[in-house]
Amino acid sequence: MADYFVDRVVEHPGRVQLTAVSGQTDVYDMERAEGAVTEAGTPFNAATFNDIANQIIQSIITDTELTALAEAMGVSTERLYALLGSLAGRPYVVEQGTADGWTYRKWSDGAVEAWASNVSFGSQTPNVWISPIRYKDITGTIPSGIFTAAPSLQVTSATAQWWVNNANATSPTSYSARLSTVASSAQQTFINIFAKGR
Repeated sequence: MADYFVDRVVEHPGRVQLTAVSGQTDVYDMERAEGAVTEAGTPFNAATFNDIANQIIQSIITDTELTALAEAMGVSTERLYALLGSLAGRPYVVEQGTADGWTYRKWSDGAVEAWASNVSFGSQTPNVWISPIRYKDITGTIPSGIFTAAPSLQVTSATAQWWVNNANATSPTSYSARLSTVASSAQQTFINIFAKGR
């Protein structure tokens, strides 16, 4: 198991110096008098604890559980993400939804993620030869209003007959991909897309 915290190592652990506050009886200022510090140790501050809270939230609470918690609290999921994210000092979801078969999430830092599964291009016949490999260029659309600039894409084939050579967004609302196959006849074509940008 990993160690996440480091002890403070000093020459005189726990030693302090008391200085009487002028004009007040039995009131002192206290400061460390630990001597040489060989290890500063893990900071005991809000940043450390906010990071711990954020890691716990991210590791044990699923989106489904957050949705249920938001409903129980009588707030929107976006509001709950905002509350949790702002407490942890991390980006949080400000908007999420679906549009034309795509699911998207917009974050407080301006990042946007969107994805679509099993996007159908119907039956496609490969039309260009390169040795025994044939390929087909396809184009598709991303719903408007999700991205303000062309996002980066990860595209995978959802069918065994095709594989993806390359894909890129040509604008905030359109993309192209080159699919390859060794088949010479028409093949059903489905792809999965993950896009990230602004």
